[in-house]
Amino acid sequence: MQEIFNSPPGVNNKLPLFSLAEANPQSVKQLGQLVPGTFGWEDIRADQNTDADYNDIVFQVKGALGNLPDLGTLIAPGKDWRDLTLAKQITQFASESIPSIQVNLASDTGQSNSDRITNNPEIVGSITNQAGDIEQLQASLNGGNFVDLAAQYQADASFRLTQATLAQINGGTLADGNYQLTLKVTDQFGNNSEDVSFSFTLDTATPQTPGFILNTLFDSAPIGDSHTTYSQINLLGQTEANALLTLTGLGLTTTADSLGKFSFSDIALALGTNNLTVSSQDLAGNSSTFTVTIQRDATGNSDVVLDWNATLLNAVYEDKTAPPIASRNMAMDVMSISRSQSHHRKQM
Repeated sequence: MQEIFNSPPGVNNKLPLFSLAEANPQSVKQLGQLVPGTFGWEDIRADQNTDADYNDIVFQVKGALGNLPDLGTLIAPGKDWRDLTLAKQITQFASESIPSIQVNLASDTGQSNSDRITNNPEIVGSITNQAGDIEQLQASLNGGNFVDLAAQYQADASFRLTQATLAQINGGTLADGNYQLTLKVTDQFGNNSEDVSFSFTLDTATPQTPGFILNTLFDSAPIGDSHTTYSQINLLGQTEANALLTLTGLGLTTTADSLGKFSFSDIALALGTNNLTVSSQDLAGNSSTFTVTIQRDATGNSDVVLDWNATLLNAVYEDKTAPPIASRNMAMDVMSISRSQSHHRKQM
């Protein structure tokens, strides 16, 4: 190369095998793309002559997706070699690539953005493929028949499956429940992807309305009338299991247990009427609300028997004892108290 570089034109009859762009002052295109990742190199001689067949060197770079002109737009008329047997073999070899599919929920709604429990089943994804264009995108739900979705595939290699599309795949409807979406693609050279499965749960049902009451320990007699003389109170409630509860306007939140029970503590009350609203959000993001009015009175009536009854009922609720056992324990407590009172009378 140095010898040729040092010799003036016409003195040395040696020519380089190929040259780089720096030795290409007229900026003739030297590289074109046969298929994605496989390129043809055209030698530009030192005297700038070229046959423009772009097969002086044909090479592949695994994983490369070059932004280069297609060879068909560069090869000179009468020089196209791509229909030759060897060229077809090279193309076939270079095109052997397995497409890969990435898929996820468009919006994983609710308390977690990664639990795949949602009220919006829309699916988004993309396809990575080195060999060529995607000709088939197919999907099935819960082991059903595959449906061709090539129309959903976009030029930027992305796809989007709306709720209507998913219903079509599922045979016309998409009810709440657990789903397994299976996807597969085929490119223009017949390369098939592996089947990709994606599971999600669709839940669009409104959660159980969050019923709640004044904790009986703070409820002035008569119990159950939502009147109290306390300036701070606790609430007890019931809703859907594992729901997220928010006491609107006060910034207080809590999570229901596996039975749906929940409580709020140390809620300040003003004298008079207090409207308290609790919002319940399930794992999928569906919500419902309920409002209770608590009346704070300046004074109240006290009844020993009713106060004891309220304490007992509150203990049963907070302990989460099963109803049959709770009933038996309550009966035993009543019998114990009755015997104690009877013994006390005899001593008197």
